[in-house]
Amino acid sequence: MSTSASPSGPALGASAAGAVAALAVSLAVAAAMPAAAQDTKPVYRCPGPPVLYTDQLTPQQAAERGCRRIEGAPLTIVQTQPRPTPVADAKPAATSAAREGARVAPDAQRARDAEARRILTEELQRERSALTELRRGIGYVIQQIGLFPHRTIAQNIATVPRLLGWDRPRASARVAELAELVGIDDDLLSRYPAELSG
Repeated sequence: MSTSASPSGPALGASAAGAVAALAVSLAVAAAMPAAAQDTKPVYRCPGPPVLYTDQLTPQQAAERGCRRIEGAPLTIVQTQPRPTPVADAKPAATSAAREGARVAPDAQRARDAEARRILTEELQRERSALTELRRGIGYVIQQIGLFPHRTIAQNIATVPRLLGWDRPRASARVAELAELVGIDDDLLSRYPAELSG
């Protein structure tokens, strides 16, 4: 095989021909990039909140809003549909104009604050109770230091059901079911934790 063959000759390998073709395509794309970049609008980053990246501003509008032009790699700007502006009738506009100069009375502000605190307290209480219910609903085993030493084994097992508001017959039936499931003898259920080993 001759190494002096021309690149277009039959001596050129298939992989080398593929590389030459890929190089030609990449050069064509690179040559087209500057032309495409000239056709795009400048992209501006406008201060927020929220920070806005847009290509919909003129240079004068961008300067007025304190936006700066983003240079470098082409960016894709995704424009969402603008939110519809609520149509305000004349009456609320007049009352809002009157409110702008008026101050809120201290009693009214205290009443608003008290209502907000009440709502927040209720929401926090609901969250805490939901968390407590979740904890009680998780199947876990209370062992050793978690056992109440002044209560029998049966009473310790019935702790969570009783906290959930179960009546005594239902809790006792569940204690018997669980004792049978794990193989605890009935005579052990009446003992205290200190009277058991292990």
